Amino acid sequence: MTKKKRVAIFGSSSNPPTGKEGHLALVRKLAEDFDQVLVGPVYRHIYSTKHNLADYDDRLEMARRCFAGMPNVDVSDVEKRLFDEFERQDKKLDNGEREPVGTFDVLQHLRSLPENQDIELTLALGGDTCKDLLEGKWKKSNEILALTKIVVFPRHGESLPQHDNFDIHIYDQAPTKGTSSTKAREACETGNFDALAKIVEPSVLAYIREKRLYTTMGMADISASNEASRMSQL
Repeated sequence: MTKKKRVAIFGSSSNPPTGKEGHLALVRKLAEDFDQVLVGPVYRHIYSTKHNLADYDDRLEMARRCFAGMPNVDVSDVEKRLFDEFERQDKKLDNGEREPVGTFDVLQHLRSLPENQDIELTLALGGDTCKDLLEGKWKKSNEILALTKIVVFPRHGESLPQHDNFDIHIYDQAPTKGTSSTKAREACETGNFDALAKIVEPSVLAYIREKRLYTTMGMADISASNEASRMSQL
């Protein structure tokens, strides 16, 4: 029997992706443990509190820069492509709202591809996102848990709800040092690029400065763009 290729799916807002003490460290660990890592920047967050993201194309480019040169790591726009497909099919919920694209849809799409029939997908999550999944806050949470292997990078001292019935492996210690995308954005907002340089990779820092991301003016442009996108769907 042919051994299946083990592929880890690492979803992230990439807002922005953090460097060797953050997202990059997590992906490097996954690359050591799996045959391939697929990084998928989130296109549209299901949580309203996280809708104020930098433009998707910018986040996708920052992710590509952050993980460039890693031989078994690919950055994918699969969620964006699925969102476009849902729009073309005019998929809607019972209440008439557009059906959101969730992790379940991404996993099912990847499993359906002919070239992926001999792969085993594993979902890589942070402790907070895994907790949301276990608490049923995701689209089709139960189906994801029943069909998918999961690895979790918990924060120090973080505990998860009961999960013995599911195929979940918890890393004893996440290879990160408390850095975060929030701290990166805060550094941008205050113009502290020395602090930002310690959080993100040099190529990502250069892109943020070039595009003036996460500054007061830049975020105003993002809010206007997001509102225009929302109105176009009404």
